[in-house]
Amino acid sequence: MKFKANGLIWEVQSVQRDNEKLKVRNDECLGVTYFKDLQIFLDCSLSKELFRQTVIHELVHAFVFSFGVHLVANEKTEEPVCDFMGSHLDEIYMTANVKRWLWQIICCGILQSNWNGTRFRHTVPEKAGSSR
Repeated sequence: MKFKANGLIWEVQSVQRDNEKLKVRNDECLGVTYFKDLQIFLDCSLSKELFRQTVIHELVHAFVFSFGVHLVANEKTEEPVCDFMGSHLDEIYMTANVKRWLWQIICCGILQSNWNGTRFRHTVPEKAGSSR
C-alpha cells in the first residue's frame, strides 16, 4: 500500500515476523519506519488490535518526519508519543466525532426551531436574591 504525506509517497508492507526489515540494532520490532527510503514494515502475524496500534504508531513516525515536525527531541521521547497515539488515537477520534455529532444536533435543533417560526433565545438564570 502507498500513501502520501506532505507530498512524500510512502510505501507500507506487511511482512513475516522473521524479516530483516523488522530488526533494529538486532532487536525484533512489531513495525519499523525507514525515513530515508520512505518505507514502513509491519509484522503480519500480529493480532488485529495490535496490528492496528502498530500501524498507527508507525504512521505517526512517518507523518512527523514528512511534515518536519520536531515535536520530539530524540528517540527516548518519540517512542512514547507514538505508543500513546497507537493506543489511544481511536478514543481521541471517537471523542472528536461524538462532539461533532452533538454539535450538529444542537445546530440542527436551533435551525429547526427557527424554521418552524419558533424563536430561540439563550437566557442566563438570575442569581438568587437579585432583582431586575
